[in-house]
Amino acid sequence: LVAEGAQLFRQKGCAACHAVRGEAGGALDKPDLTNFGLRTTVAAGVLENTPENLARWLRDPQEVKPGNYMPTLWSEDDPEREAEIEALVAYLLSLGRGGSPLAQN
Repeated sequence: LVAEGAQLFRQKGCAACHAVRGEAGGALDKPDLTNFGLRTTVAAGVLENTPENLARWLRDPQEVKPGNYMPTLWSEDDPEREAEIEALVAYLLSLGRGGSPLAQN
């Protein structure tokens, strides 16, 4: 699931804005997600960093924090939406945790 999430991170365009150490991409003015799994909050402190809250954020960022620059990546009727969100959540929460090579400084 984590590997699928890493692939989706690139395919959905997340890497165009968000940096992850060891991966190509990212913009200097966007959040660096290298150690995202170690963070306690999501959406600049709006939500506690739990799998459920992260999925909520990915599903509809404007509902969570109106006016933010995070795009909605799926239409509500996309049959792949929930499975892809689950994979992205697994990937993002793995960053910086355990044996993740991305946790190195």
